[in-house]
Amino acid sequence: MELESVLHFLKGKTFLFTGATGFIAKIFVEKVLRVQPEVKRLYILVRAPNSYLATKRLHNEVIRKDLFGVLRDKWGADFGCFISEKLIAVAGDVSVENLGIKEEILKQEMFEEIDIVVHTAANTNFNERANLHGWPKTYSFTKAMTEKLLANIKDCLPVIIIRPTAILSTCSEPFPGWIEGVRNPFKLSNLQDIMYSYFSKNPWVNEDGKPVAIDKKIAYLSSIAEFVNCMEKRHVVPKDQVPGQSHRDININNYGEIERVMRMAELFQPYTFFQGIFHDKNAEELRMMAKSIADMDNGFNFNSKDMNWMDYMMNVHIPGLLKHSNKSVRNLAKL
Repeated sequence: MELESVLHFLKGKTFLFTGATGFIAKIFVEKVLRVQPEVKRLYILVRAPNSYLATKRLHNEVIRKDLFGVLRDKWGADFGCFISEKLIAVAGDVSVENLGIKEEILKQEMFEEIDIVVHTAANTNFNERANLHGWPKTYSFTKAMTEKLLANIKDCLPVIIIRPTAILSTCSEPFPGWIEGVRNPFKLSNLQDIMYSYFSKNPWVNEDGKPVAIDKKIAYLSSIAEFVNCMEKRHVVPKDQVPGQSHRDININNYGEIERVMRMAELFQPYTFFQGIFHDKNAEELRMMAKSIADMDNGFNFNSKDMNWMDYMMNVHIPGLLKHSNKSVRNLAKL
């Protein structure tokens, strides 16, 4: 593997970005422009019917964000000219053939010039069909399908797949704590309070026609086994039931509603009872290979072991969440 300076590699390159109005791509675009102003050009694919509206979306949803404040201060009065020279908004759609690009001349220029494609666009329309194929959810299922497809058709084209475990606010660049996309949040504690309030005012009526008093808030369970355990204690399932056994094997004596709840618990297990462990083995191997590159520790360090989670959450993420999110988020801090 030939190793070279990241800045040298970026110099004179032409990129195509998809999903640039999303959180991840915005950060990538800003980083490239900030660290290597001699990048040739960045084509930004934006879902829009024409180039005018694509350009408008690019400026409103990307360039005017606080994220670009450092870059804006760096270039001062020349910022607009710099952006116009480096960024080209392209009207299109990743779900359409040839990315939905209608302008033939532009399409040909892109195909001839582009060195690197950064694809971050996605359709997050979730459903549970993946269960039929042994996958916990459609999101991970379609990602795996895409990776296999790329492996089969890439030929000699270099491909890098980056799969973040979780997306949080920026740690340090271009400044700590920038985040977006948190709109009108709903906390688990809100759900507890609302359910307690509702059933206190509108108590459930048992088979004898008597209201059942609610003496405490709902508790969250960590596994299917704990759920079955809870049902056992309430005499809903037999005490000899093995925790974790399929709901189809449980004799619940015609408790149809409980069976439905248990079926839902199994269905949503990947989202609520997930117990996987994520690792960054491949990223760490890449980091070790790139240690000899001069600028890796200066602006391109991605050593997860350097992360002080307590400091990050207390002094970066939570303050950033309150600063850069909307008013409803800030109001939560007052509760």
